[in-house]
Amino acid sequence: LSLDHLARTAGLSTGHFARCFKSTFGVSAHRYVLERRVDRAKQLLAESRLSIAEIALACGFASQSHLTDCFRAIARTTPATWRRGAASRDVTPKPAQAHALTLSNANRQHQTQWSIQ
Repeated sequence: LSLDHLARTAGLSTGHFARCFKSTFGVSAHRYVLERRVDRAKQLLAESRLSIAEIALACGFASQSHLTDCFRAIARTTPATWRRGAASRDVTPKPAQAHALTLSNANRQHQTQWSIQ
């Protein structure tokens, strides 16, 4: 899933797509994907007995350490610490507001803006 591929799908240049994505969703496309992967990792940490390394690979991270670095940056804790505390809190990740919008909806919403620029 590359930014170039997404931009081509939307019929935009890479730079313009990146600006429109951030304007629409409030975060860069890369950050958005990382947040969705961390949300999925939280769900798997709470609901499965998979190892953290297996969860990392299932969520698209290159390694357990890659998951841990991203998890720490987004959730402010490590996956292991988060898993230990999962039983004592509601662990269902809240869907991001932007997650509900599809690229096609965003494209329709900004069609005028994109065609002018």
